[in-house]
Amino acid sequence: MSENFLSGKLPSVIGKLRKLEDLDLSENQFEGEVSEVFNTMNDCPPIGSGNCSSLRTLRLNDNKLIGNLPKSFGQLPNLQFCFMSNNRLEGS
Repeated sequence: MSENFLSGKLPSVIGKLRKLEDLDLSENQFEGEVSEVFNTMNDCPPIGSGNCSSLRTLRLNDNKLIGNLPKSFGQLPNLQFCFMSNNRLEGS
């Protein structure tokens, strides 16, 4: 769903898509805390288990996301590609 001028916060239904392997929401106008995005993708801690365990590719680049990536982001077991450039992310 890239390049569709979609805006607002990412819908929480994303967290219920158990077999989601590739998510491309790049080049839209999504905004909000990036940590909230990952919270919607995971109803059951830790983030590496449950709903997002199949995620291989994540493209959220060129949006208006802000904040820090949660430490648990590194526990996504199948994530191979992650594109998050051109947002307002901070931290180290």
